Amino acid sequence: MQLLAPLYKDYRSHSEQLIGSFAEEDLKIIEKFLEGSIAIMSETVNQFKDK
Repeated sequence: MQLLAPLYKDYRSHSEQLIGSFAEEDLKIIEKFLEGSIAIMSETVNQFKDK
């Protein structure tokens, strides 16, 4: 964990900067896309489970 902590700190900082660069309307579009992508992936995985 000690080795990963500095990397995660940088990752989190850069991620927060990136998110902060988007307007609220943009974030809603990105959120909608990610939620839709997750739903598609879940459906696909469930199809494999059923076989």
